[in-house]
Amino acid sequence: MEKTENRIFALQALSHSYNMIGGYPGKAVPLYKLHVEQCEAVDDREKMAEGLANFGKGLRQSGNFREAEAMGMRGLVMQREVGNRLKEAINLYWVGMGLAHRGVDDGRPEIAMNRAIRICESLLADRSIAIVNSFLAQHYLWLGQPESALEYAEKAWDSAVALEKSNHHNLNEVVMVLCASARMCAEVAMHAGNYELAESKLNFVMQRCKDIDFVEEILPALRVWAELERKRGDTESARIYLRQTWSLAERGPFPLYNSDSYNTLARIELGEGNREAAIEAANTAYRLAWCDGPPYAYQRGLDEALEVLNALDQAPPDLPAYDNSRYSPIADVALNPQDEFFS
Repeated sequence: MEKTENRIFALQALSHSYNMIGGYPGKAVPLYKLHVEQCEAVDDREKMAEGLANFGKGLRQSGNFREAEAMGMRGLVMQREVGNRLKEAINLYWVGMGLAHRGVDDGRPEIAMNRAIRICESLLADRSIAIVNSFLAQHYLWLGQPESALEYAEKAWDSAVALEKSNHHNLNEVVMVLCASARMCAEVAMHAGNYELAESKLNFVMQRCKDIDFVEEILPALRVWAELERKRGDTESARIYLRQTWSLAERGPFPLYNSDSYNTLARIELGEGNREAAIEAANTAYRLAWCDGPPYAYQRGLDEALEVLNALDQAPPDLPAYDNSRYSPIADVALNPQDEFFS
């Protein structure tokens, strides 16, 4: 029994280091699986509930969308059973972001993330509030609602700044939250045409991220830099930023971030009239975004790749369709049950 508990502790710490700090979700996923199995062996439901939330995040980041959603729903059930409200909130916003990545536009991403915010507010979990607002800003930007994206990006930044001023005990967590919110502000500003503000926020992100080697935000920041330079017409600088993303994204792996970068490259090649290079980049972006196949795919990545391929009258790659028979059923879980946090 004691040996199993020690293994549970070690697996939790190692998987957390790989995924949350080191930028290696691919290495974390098998460790999360072992952690869950060890928890099951001794019926440690509290530690298993905590691990399931992190497991779902690692699966989503490494492109395993179907399994990530199943793990997230399983985690919600268990977190509510053991009464771990903070982990329920964390699990909720990762489930919500997973739905947003899939292009779900029926309100479920907002329902999950807004409930997460209500729970975090009740627990005074300022760090998580800032993260969820950043996620919501990203979601609304993908939906083509820039005003809502700006609102939530500003909320995220204000929460992150307040967290830093509060002398939070974990400086690394403060930097992570600041970087996530600043990068989101930069992306919103770039899409609004405010390139000066976007550049200022990106400079902030790159400086602070490098202090802790926070790959999870370095990658999207580099991609936003590249897109910003493309919009300015400086494709040489855009290519320099993109070249910094490839190895980081592949080592994770971070297929979603990599898809974004290849889509930016495809737009550069298309704009410069390099037909074959544009097709190759768009095809790569499309394959990376495919994940388990629609509806469990990175929809934004597919859509942006298709824009380039359609412009060149080119069919997308022929990839295996999603096969539901390969998976166990996903638990039918209410994202917003009628309890004290219902709205």
